[in-house]
Amino acid sequence: MKAFNKLFVILVCLCGTMSVTSCINNDGGGGLDPEVESAYRTSISGAYTGSVTSDWRLENKIYFYNDTIDGKNVAEKTDSVVGVIGRFETDSTYMISNVPGRVLAKEFPEKYKDMKMAIENGPAQIIRGSYLINNVAQDGAALLVNGVVEIPSLTYGGETHQNIRILFWQSWATFGYISGHKAVELQLYFAAVYEGDEKLFDIYNGQSMDLTQTKANLLVRVTRY
Repeated sequence: MKAFNKLFVILVCLCGTMSVTSCINNDGGGGLDPEVESAYRTSISGAYTGSVTSDWRLENKIYFYNDTIDGKNVAEKTDSVVGVIGRFETDSTYMISNVPGRVLAKEFPEKYKDMKMAIENGPAQIIRGSYLINNVAQDGAALLVNGVVEIPSLTYGGETHQNIRILFWQSWATFGYISGHKAVELQLYFAAVYEGDEKLFDIYNGQSMDLTQTKANLLVRVTRY
């Protein structure tokens, strides 16, 4: 996987060491001047469809750990998919669409292999969530984001299951610029999978800093003019 760049520098400067918090939803305010926050939300808002250029940094991608790839370290086992589309709204909501099922279900336990296969073989999904502007700088902003994938109906194991939800922990994202193009990078970590209000299983506890955290991470990068 190619090295990341300016956006991560902004993230480190604005937020310090990245951490995954222990809550999935956030209702608090960021403490910014309302006019400043509104201006940044307006700047962030819009469709992030990527750019058709030779610059790989401007491709819309999801980077993820793929245990099926031969390799000796995390870098060699890092995979990616292209073609995702981002959209950020001024009401502080966002969506990442065209997310392949194989990315979303890759960490499902063996007990839920039928469910895993149904998601992997099904249509692409949408990650929806909200963001909070935590801090700003001249060239960007640090965001706190949450996310969830909602599948209204899913058939597996000979039955149809309703309201399958894949939840992500609240974590950091970064808004900035790459070669003059607006870009957002989101660090999303799988938390748990629910059917309705019933938790089926956990994926990552939001605390440990080991390979489990790496496997649970989806690094999403989307860009726009």
